[in-house]
Amino acid sequence: MSWENITSAFTRYSKISSYTPSTSPMTWDPKGKQLQWETYSKSVKQKSILLWHFNYILGVHIAYTSSIVYFVVQQLYGYGPKREFMNVVILLIRAILNWIGSVMHIMIILYGREAVHGWNGVRAVEAILTSSMVSTKPKKYPLKQALSKSAKSFNGQKLFLLTIVIMLSIYPVLLIISDMALSLDGVSTVVQDISTSYKLPTPLLILLHIMRFYIMSCNSIQICSTFLFVVLSFISLLLMGKNIFMIFIKEARGLKQIVAESRGQFYYKAKFSNSQIMYFNEELGKWAL
Repeated sequence: MSWENITSAFTRYSKISSYTPSTSPMTWDPKGKQLQWETYSKSVKQKSILLWHFNYILGVHIAYTSSIVYFVVQQLYGYGPKREFMNVVILLIRAILNWIGSVMHIMIILYGREAVHGWNGVRAVEAILTSSMVSTKPKKYPLKQALSKSAKSFNGQKLFLLTIVIMLSIYPVLLIISDMALSLDGVSTVVQDISTSYKLPTPLLILLHIMRFYIMSCNSIQICSTFLFVVLSFISLLLMGKNIFMIFIKEARGLKQIVAESRGQFYYKAKFSNSQIMYFNEELGKWAL
Protein backbone atom coordinates (compact mmCIF):
# COMPACT_ATOMS: atom_id res chain seq x y z
CA MET A 1 0.00 0.00 0.00
CA SER A 2 1.75 3.15 -1.22
CA TRP A 3 1.86 6.51 0.52
CA GLU A 4 0.09 8.18 -2.43
CA ASN A 5 -3.01 6.06 -1.77
CA ILE A 6 -3.08 7.10 1.89
CA THR A 7 -2.66 10.76 0.93
CA SER A 8 -5.48 10.49 -1.59
CA ALA A 9 -7.80 8.94 1.01
CA PHE A 10 -6.99 11.64 3.59
CA THR A 11 -7.54 14.36 0.99
CA ARG A 12 -10.93 12.93 0.06
CA TYR A 13 -11.82 12.75 3.76
CA SER A 14 -10.88 16.40 4.31
CA LYS A 15 -12.97 17.48 1.32
CA ILE A 16 -16.03 15.63 2.63
CA SER A 17 -15.49 16.97 6.16
CA SER A 18 -15.37 20.53 4.86
CA TYR A 19 -19.13 20.38 4.16
CA THR A 20 -19.95 19.88 7.85
CA PRO A 21 -20.18 22.96 10.11
CA SER A 22 -18.21 21.35 12.94
CA THR A 23 -14.48 20.60 12.77
CA SER A 24 -12.43 18.16 14.78
CA PRO A 25 -9.22 19.48 16.36
CA MET A 26 -7.43 16.56 14.68
CA THR A 27 -7.41 17.36 10.97
CA TRP A 28 -5.46 16.57 7.82
CA ASP A 29 -3.17 19.19 6.29
CA PRO A 30 -3.32 18.74 2.49
CA LYS A 31 -0.38 21.08 1.86
CA GLY A 32 2.02 19.57 4.37
CA LYS A 33 0.59 16.06 3.90
CA GLN A 34 0.56 15.40 7.62
CA LEU A 35 -1.80 15.45 10.57
CA GLN A 36 -2.57 18.75 12.23
CA TRP A 37 -3.77 19.61 15.73
CA GLU A 38 -5.96 22.70 15.96
CA THR A 39 -5.63 24.34 19.37
CA TYR A 40 -8.84 26.13 20.33
CA SER A 41 -7.09 29.28 21.60
CA LYS A 42 -4.87 29.62 18.50
CA SER A 43 -7.14 28.20 15.80
CA VAL A 44 -8.97 30.20 13.17
CA LYS A 45 -11.89 27.73 13.35
CA GLN A 46 -12.77 28.31 17.00
CA LYS A 47 -16.53 28.20 16.43
CA SER A 48 -16.31 24.99 14.40
CA ILE A 49 -14.17 23.26 17.04
CA LEU A 50 -16.47 24.47 19.82
CA LEU A 51 -19.49 23.19 17.86
CA TRP A 52 -17.75 19.82 17.43
CA HIS A 53 -17.29 19.45 21.19
CA PHE A 54 -20.82 20.74 21.85
CA ASN A 55 -22.35 18.19 19.47
CA TYR A 56 -20.41 15.38 21.08
CA ILE A 57 -21.29 16.42 24.63
CA LEU A 58 -24.97 17.08 23.91
CA GLY A 59 -25.75 14.51 21.24
CA VAL A 60 -23.48 11.59 22.15
CA HIS A 61 -22.61 11.81 25.84
CA ILE A 62 -25.83 13.21 27.30
CA ALA A 63 -28.87 12.82 25.03
CA TYR A 64 -28.32 9.47 23.35
CA THR A 65 -26.68 7.81 26.37
CA SER A 66 -29.61 8.91 28.54
CA SER A 67 -32.10 7.54 26.00
CA ILE A 68 -30.30 4.17 25.96
CA VAL A 69 -30.33 3.99 29.76
CA TYR A 70 -34.04 4.89 29.74
CA PHE A 71 -34.78 2.18 27.16
CA VAL A 72 -32.84 -0.51 29.07
CA VAL A 73 -34.57 0.33 32.36
CA GLN A 74 -37.94 0.34 30.61
CA GLN A 75 -37.39 -3.10 29.08
CA LEU A 76 -35.97 -4.63 32.25
CA TYR A 77 -38.63 -3.42 34.66
CA GLY A 78 -41.59 -3.41 32.26
CA TYR A 79 -42.46 0.28 32.44
CA GLY A 80 -43.46 0.39 28.78
CA PRO A 81 -44.40 -1.85 25.86
CA LYS A 82 -42.05 -4.70 25.11
CA ARG A 83 -40.06 -4.33 21.90
CA GLU A 84 -39.41 -7.05 19.37
CA PHE A 85 -36.15 -8.94 19.56
CA MET A 86 -34.67 -7.44 16.37
CA ASN A 87 -35.53 -3.92 17.50
CA VAL A 88 -33.74 -4.57 20.78
CA VAL A 89 -30.69 -5.92 18.92
CA ILE A 90 -30.55 -2.86 16.64
CA LEU A 91 -30.86 -0.52 19.61
CA LEU A 92 -28.04 -2.34 21.40
CA ILE A 93 -25.84 -2.08 18.30
CA ARG A 94 -26.54 1.64 18.22
CA ALA A 95 -25.66 1.80 21.91
CA ILE A 96 -22.28 0.17 21.18
CA LEU A 97 -21.68 2.67 18.38
CA ASN A 98 -22.54 5.51 20.75
CA TRP A 99 -20.13 4.11 23.36
CA ILE A 100 -17.34 3.93 20.77
CA GLY A 101 -17.99 7.56 19.84
CA SER A 102 -17.86 8.63 23.48
CA VAL A 103 -14.54 6.84 24.00
CA MET A 104 -13.04 8.35 20.85
CA HIS A 105 -14.07 11.86 21.90
CA ILE A 106 -12.50 11.46 25.35
CA MET A 107 -9.32 9.94 23.90
CA ILE A 108 -8.96 12.80 21.41
CA ILE A 109 -9.32 15.36 24.20
CA LEU A 110 -6.75 13.60 26.40
CA TYR A 111 -4.22 12.26 23.91
CA GLY A 112 -5.02 13.86 20.55
CA ARG A 113 -2.12 16.31 20.51
CA GLU A 114 0.43 13.62 21.43
CA ALA A 115 -1.03 11.26 18.83
CA VAL A 116 -0.64 13.89 16.10
CA HIS A 117 2.97 14.66 17.10
CA GLY A 118 3.81 10.95 17.24
CA TRP A 119 2.24 10.25 13.85
CA ASN A 120 4.09 13.17 12.25
CA GLY A 121 7.34 12.02 13.87
CA VAL A 122 6.99 8.52 12.44
CA ARG A 123 6.18 10.05 9.06
CA ALA A 124 9.33 12.21 9.20
CA VAL A 125 11.53 9.21 10.04
CA GLU A 126 9.96 7.16 7.26
CA ALA A 127 10.44 9.99 4.74
CA ILE A 128 14.13 10.42 5.67
CA LEU A 129 14.85 6.69 5.41
CA THR A 130 12.94 6.37 2.13
CA SER A 131 14.73 9.34 0.56
CA SER A 132 18.13 7.97 1.61
CA MET A 133 17.30 4.57 0.13
CA VAL A 134 16.08 6.13 -3.13
CA SER A 135 19.18 8.35 -3.43
CA THR A 136 21.60 5.45 -2.93
CA LYS A 137 19.70 2.88 -4.98
CA PRO A 138 20.86 2.68 -8.62
CA LYS A 139 18.25 2.84 -11.33
CA LYS A 140 18.13 -0.26 -13.51
CA TYR A 141 16.11 -1.02 -16.61
CA PRO A 142 14.04 2.19 -16.89
CA LEU A 143 12.10 0.83 -19.86
CA LYS A 144 11.10 -2.27 -17.91
CA GLN A 145 10.01 -0.15 -14.94
CA ALA A 146 7.90 2.06 -17.20
CA LEU A 147 6.22 -0.96 -18.74
CA SER A 148 5.49 -2.48 -15.33
CA LYS A 149 3.99 0.80 -14.10
CA SER A 150 1.76 1.07 -17.16
CA ALA A 151 0.68 -2.55 -16.72
CA LYS A 152 -0.35 -1.86 -13.13
CA SER A 153 -2.67 1.02 -14.00
CA PHE A 154 -5.49 -0.48 -11.91
CA ASN A 155 -4.87 0.59 -8.31
CA GLY A 156 -6.82 -1.75 -6.07
CA GLN A 157 -5.39 -0.30 -2.87
CA LYS A 158 -6.55 3.20 -3.72
CA LEU A 159 -9.97 1.87 -4.66
CA PHE A 160 -10.20 0.02 -1.33
CA LEU A 161 -9.34 3.11 0.74
CA LEU A 162 -11.65 5.40 -1.22
CA THR A 163 -14.44 2.84 -0.81
CA ILE A 164 -13.95 2.97 2.97
CA VAL A 165 -14.10 6.77 2.88
CA ILE A 166 -17.23 6.86 0.73
CA MET A 167 -19.05 4.13 2.68
CA LEU A 168 -18.41 5.74 6.07
CA SER A 169 -19.47 9.08 4.60
CA ILE A 170 -22.76 7.73 3.22
CA TYR A 171 -23.53 5.54 6.23
CA PRO A 172 -24.65 8.42 8.53
CA VAL A 173 -27.20 9.59 5.95
CA LEU A 174 -28.68 6.10 5.61
CA LEU A 175 -28.65 5.69 9.38
CA ILE A 176 -30.51 8.96 9.99
CA ILE A 177 -33.14 8.17 7.34
CA SER A 178 -33.77 4.66 8.69
CA ASP A 179 -33.95 5.88 12.30
CA MET A 180 -36.38 8.67 11.51
CA ALA A 181 -38.58 6.43 9.34
CA LEU A 182 -38.55 3.22 11.39
CA SER A 183 -37.98 4.67 14.90
CA LEU A 184 -35.10 2.31 15.62
CA ASP A 185 -33.17 4.72 17.83
CA GLY A 186 -33.33 5.18 21.57
CA VAL A 187 -34.46 8.80 21.37
CA SER A 188 -37.69 7.79 19.64
CA THR A 189 -38.72 5.81 22.74
CA VAL A 190 -38.36 8.90 24.91
CA VAL A 191 -40.25 11.07 22.42
CA GLN A 192 -43.12 8.57 22.15
CA ASP A 193 -43.45 8.21 25.92
CA ILE A 194 -43.45 11.98 26.44
CA SER A 195 -46.06 12.51 23.72
CA THR A 196 -48.38 9.77 25.05
CA SER A 197 -47.98 10.66 28.73
CA TYR A 198 -48.57 14.39 28.39
CA LYS A 199 -50.74 14.27 25.23
CA LEU A 200 -48.74 16.98 23.53
CA PRO A 201 -50.24 18.97 20.68
CA THR A 202 -48.93 18.59 17.15
CA PRO A 203 -46.59 21.65 17.16
CA LEU A 204 -44.78 20.47 20.28
CA LEU A 205 -44.59 16.95 18.90
CA ILE A 206 -43.01 18.29 15.70
CA LEU A 207 -40.55 20.28 17.82
CA LEU A 208 -39.58 17.12 19.71
CA HIS A 209 -38.98 15.26 16.46
CA ILE A 210 -36.84 18.15 15.18
CA MET A 211 -34.74 17.89 18.33
CA ARG A 212 -34.58 14.14 17.82
CA PHE A 213 -33.39 14.66 14.25
CA TYR A 214 -30.68 17.04 15.47
CA ILE A 215 -29.50 14.56 18.11
CA MET A 216 -29.42 11.68 15.62
CA SER A 217 -27.57 13.80 13.05
CA CYS A 218 -24.92 14.83 15.58
CA ASN A 219 -24.60 11.27 16.81
CA SER A 220 -24.23 9.61 13.41
CA ILE A 221 -22.15 12.20 11.55
CA GLN A 222 -19.74 12.97 14.38
CA ILE A 223 -19.05 9.33 15.27
CA CYS A 224 -18.63 8.09 11.69
CA SER A 225 -16.37 11.01 10.77
CA THR A 226 -14.14 10.47 13.80
CA PHE A 227 -14.08 6.71 13.25
CA LEU A 228 -13.06 7.20 9.61
CA PHE A 229 -10.21 9.49 10.63
CA VAL A 230 -9.01 6.96 13.23
CA VAL A 231 -9.13 4.12 10.67
CA LEU A 232 -7.11 6.08 8.10
CA SER A 233 -4.57 7.12 10.74
CA PHE A 234 -4.18 3.52 11.92
CA ILE A 235 -3.76 2.12 8.39
CA SER A 236 -1.22 4.80 7.47
CA LEU A 237 0.71 4.18 10.70
CA LEU A 238 0.90 0.47 9.87
CA LEU A 239 2.12 1.37 6.38
CA MET A 240 4.87 3.63 7.70
CA GLY A 241 5.94 1.05 10.28
CA LYS A 242 6.15 -1.62 7.58
CA ASN A 243 8.27 0.64 5.36
CA ILE A 244 10.64 1.51 8.22
CA PHE A 245 11.14 -2.14 9.19
CA MET A 246 11.66 -3.16 5.56
CA ILE A 247 14.37 -0.50 5.21
CA PHE A 248 16.02 -1.72 8.42
CA ILE A 249 15.93 -5.32 7.15
CA LYS A 250 17.52 -4.29 3.84
CA GLU A 251 20.20 -2.32 5.66
CA ALA A 252 20.88 -5.29 7.95
CA ARG A 253 21.20 -7.63 4.97
CA GLY A 254 23.59 -5.21 3.27
CA LEU A 255 25.66 -4.90 6.44
CA LYS A 256 25.75 -8.68 6.78
CA GLN A 257 26.97 -9.00 3.20
CA ILE A 258 29.67 -6.38 3.80
CA VAL A 259 30.85 -8.20 6.93
CA ALA A 260 30.94 -11.51 5.04
CA GLU A 261 32.94 -9.94 2.21
CA SER A 262 35.35 -8.32 4.65
CA ARG A 263 35.83 -11.67 6.39
CA GLY A 264 36.58 -13.30 3.04
CA GLN A 265 39.09 -10.61 2.15
CA PHE A 266 40.75 -10.94 5.56
CA TYR A 267 41.00 -14.74 5.15
CA TYR A 268 42.51 -14.31 1.68
CA LYS A 269 45.04 -11.77 2.93
CA ALA A 270 45.97 -13.95 5.91
CA LYS A 271 46.44 -16.98 3.66
CA PHE A 272 48.52 -14.95 1.23
CA SER A 273 50.72 -13.60 4.02
CA ASN A 274 51.24 -17.12 5.42
CA SER A 275 52.32 -18.37 2.00
CA GLN A 276 54.73 -15.44 1.70
CA ILE A 277 56.24 -16.24 5.10
CA MET A 278 56.66 -19.92 4.18
CA TYR A 279 58.33 -18.93 0.89
CA PHE A 280 60.68 -16.57 2.74
CA ASN A 281 61.59 -19.31 5.22
CA GLU A 282 62.33 -21.72 2.40
CA GLU A 283 64.56 -19.19 0.66
CA LEU A 284 66.28 -18.41 3.94
CA GLY A 285 66.92 -22.13 4.51
CA LYS A 286 68.36 -22.53 1.02
CA TRP A 287 70.64 -19.55 1.58
CA ALA A 288 71.81 -21.01 4.90
CA LEU A 289 72.64 -24.31 3.25
